[in-house]
Amino acid sequence: MGEKLMNEQKRSRTQRDIILALAEILQTTTFEQITVQAICEVALVTRSTFYRYFEDKYAAAEALIEYLGMRDLMDPVDGLVLERVQRFVSRNEAIIRHLNPSNQQRANFHVEFLRMVERAMTLFYEANQTVECDPIIQMLKQATQPELMIKFLAGGVTSMIIDSQHRDETQQAQAINFIVEIINQLADRGESNHDD
Repeated sequence: MGEKLMNEQKRSRTQRDIILALAEILQTTTFEQITVQAICEVALVTRSTFYRYFEDKYAAAEALIEYLGMRDLMDPVDGLVLERVQRFVSRNEAIIRHLNPSNQQRANFHVEFLRMVERAMTLFYEANQTVECDPIIQMLKQATQPELMIKFLAGGVTSMIIDSQHRDETQQAQAINFIVEIINQLADRGESNHDD
C-alpha cells in the first residue's frame, strides 16, 4: 500500500514537472516553436517518459491550462470571480500570449480556456451561494437555467482572456469593468423582474 502511494506521488510529480517545464518555455517561446525534446530537456526527463504521460505537446498544453486554472481560478482565494480572472490573466500573461490562437498556425486552445473558466464559475457558484456582494452569484441565483448562464458568461470572459494579450493594462481593466457593468445590469434586470 505504501509503495503504491509513493509510485502515485512520483507519477504525479513527474507529470507536474513536465507541465511546469512547458510553462517555463512558454514564458519566451510561442507554442508552435516548442518541441517535445525542448520540454524534456527542461523537465529533465526522457522522451519515452514524456510520452508515458502525454500523447503529444498539445495534450501537455491542455494539462497545463487545467493546472493553471486549478491553481489560479479554482483554489479558494479571496475575490469575486472576475477579480480571479483578472489575477489569472496577469499572473500567466506570457503563457497565455504564447498559447494565444493569433500566435499559432494550427493550435487553438480557446476551448480549453472556455472549459476552465466555465468550471471555475460553476465551482465558485456552488461554493458561494450565500455571498451577497458578487453580482455573478446574484445573477446565477435568479437565472432559470444557471448552467446556461454560466456558459454565456464564460464565453465572454474567455474571449477577454484570449484578447487580453492585444491590450495594455488599462484596456484590460476597461474590458473587465465592461463585463462587470453588463453583469450588474443583467442582475438588476433580474431583480426588477422578480419584483413585478
